[in-house]
Amino acid sequence: MKRIAIIPLSICAIAIVVCGVFLCGCSNTASNPQSSGGSPLVQVTTTSPVSQIETIRVEESDPMIVYSPGWKNEQNNQASGGTWTLTGYGSYGYNNIKMTLTFNGTGIALVYLAAPFGGTAEVTLDGKTLPSIDMYSNNAAIKTVPIAAGLPDGVHTLVVSPAKNSNTAVVLPQSGAQMPLITIDAVEVARPK
Repeated sequence: MKRIAIIPLSICAIAIVVCGVFLCGCSNTASNPQSSGGSPLVQVTTTSPVSQIETIRVEESDPMIVYSPGWKNEQNNQASGGTWTLTGYGSYGYNNIKMTLTFNGTGIALVYLAAPFGGTAEVTLDGKTLPSIDMYSNNAAIKTVPIAAGLPDGVHTLVVSPAKNSNTAVVLPQSGAQMPLITIDAVEVARPK
C-alpha cells in the first residue's frame, strides 16, 4: 500500500527516513502548485506494507474464558450468542469473583450489557489495573468498550471482577440479585492476520 505525505518545510534541504527507506528532496513554491503561503512542500512516497489486524469475537460461554464461582449463564435473545454470563446472585458477594481470559493478540475489547441494574467492573490486564467500567445505563443496551490496543503481539491476561462501589443510581433487579450485576456478552480480541 502506498502512503503519500505532503510535508511543509521551512528549509529547502531535508533527509527523511520512512520505514527504513532514505528519502530526500524538496521543491519550491514556483514548481509546486500545491504550495501556499510561501512554504516549500516535499512529497514523500513510501511503499511499506501496513500490518492488517483482524478482530475475533470470543463468546462469553467459550471455554477460553474461565469464571470463578459466583457467575451464572443466562439465555437472552439480545445477547450476541444467545446467552450472557453475569454475576450478582448468590452468597458470593464481591470476594474473589472474576472472569479471566488469556489470549494472543494486540488488543482487546469487552462486550457487555449496560442497564439500570449494571454495576461497575474492575479490570486488570497483565496484572496492571485499568480504569473501571461503569455498566450502569438508564436503558438496557449492549455496549463494546475498548480495553487496550497496540499491545505487543503475544500472550496477555484480562481479568474482570465486580467493584464494591458502583454507580449510586443502580436499581437491583426484582429477580433476587444481591448486588449490581456485571453482565458479560463477549470479548473481542485484535490480532495480526
